[in-house]
Amino acid sequence: MRTVLQEIEHERRRQEASPVNCLDQGHTRNDWVALIAAYNGCASAKVVRNQGEDFRKCMVTVAALAVAAIEAHDKGWC
Repeated sequence: MRTVLQEIEHERRRQEASPVNCLDQGHTRNDWVALIAAYNGCASAKVVRNQGEDFRKCMVTVAALAVAAIEAHDKGWC
């Protein structure tokens, strides 16, 4: 589990370094749910296409987005 959590943390740090990260403060709870659902949909499509490694990458992104949503909530942004 440690490796997986490190990968999620790494992805979250990558997200934080993105210029788009400044938009996190403007996301509503609905926005976060929609973003997570979109990336989860990406993972679902990978299952249908039998693209295992891409599925895993999408799921790490989903987890990191969930962390971002929790962080935004804790900061009072949503």
